[in-house]
Amino acid sequence: MQRVILTACVSLAVMLPAIGAAAPAGMPKLTSVDETAGKLTWVDRPNILEIRNVADGRGIGNGSGEVECTLGANGRPKACTIVSETPKGRYGTFLSEVAALYKAGGKDANGQPTEGRKVRVSFTMGEDRAR
Repeated sequence: MQRVILTACVSLAVMLPAIGAAAPAGMPKLTSVDETAGKLTWVDRPNILEIRNVADGRGIGNGSGEVECTLGANGRPKACTIVSETPKGRYGTFLSEVAALYKAGGKDANGQPTEGRKVRVSFTMGEDRAR
C-alpha cells in the first residue's frame, strides 16, 4: 500500500510542472526583468522532487528569497545575484541552484533571442508561504 501511495505522489509531482503551463502554487516564480521584451517560454522546469533534493542537499528548511540571473546561451539562468534572502547566508545560494534547473526557449514571444536576458526567481518554502 505504501508503495502505491509513493508511486502516485511521485507521478503527481512529476506531472505538475508541465512544460508551457503556469508554475503551480508552491513552485518558484520566474519573471523577466525587462517587461518591454517578449514573454519567455520555459521549456524545462524542475519538479517539486528536484527542488526538494536541492533543499535537502543544502540543509534548507523554511525561508524565502529572490535572485536575479542572466540567461546563458543554453537558456539556463546563470550568474545569479541575491536580491533578498531569509535566512541570510544560505537561501540565496539554494535559490540560485534551483534557478539553474530552469531553461528558457531560445527566442521570446516576439522572436528575439533570450540569451543575456535578466530574470528574477522568487520562492518561499514552508510556513511563510501564506504571507
